[in-house]
Amino acid sequence: MKYLFSIILMVSLISTVNAQSEATADVEVSADIIAQLETEVLEDLNFGSVTQGSTENVNPETDGRSAKVKITGSGSTDIEVSVPTEVTLTGAGDDINATISQPRSNTADDQGESTLETNDFTLSGNDEYFIWIGGEVTIPSTQTVDTYTGTLTVEMNYII
Repeated sequence: MKYLFSIILMVSLISTVNAQSEATADVEVSADIIAQLETEVLEDLNFGSVTQGSTENVNPETDGRSAKVKITGSGSTDIEVSVPTEVTLTGAGDDINATISQPRSNTADDQGESTLETNDFTLSGNDEYFIWIGGEVTIPSTQTVDTYTGTLTVEMNYII
């Protein structure tokens, strides 16, 4: 019996020592949920009718043929925009490379008041941002007559 009592006492002491060496902490966990970025192409970039052997320029600050993209997300959040510097147009003849100008942007839907895009910006309190994209295309004098098209992919991400 003494032996059994000694074992029980030792187990109790070991348990007490282990219990005294443990500690706990309650950590609060939170997440700020923000809206998904959404885009809407309001206007496509259109160089219009371009004569063989000429160059056509679309100014994103003033030209109504500029591409116009609306970005919607959570207000007062930072966004990064990436626009390629070139797009390939394909048609019946040789491919044509169009140079894409640095976009202009504004928190209001006002192209004339837009500023040069720095690639990073903050969504305004109304959760909207507008981007205008222009460019230049030079058509060789021997280019096959046709309609040439391409796709310009604008990428946007939250900077978190």
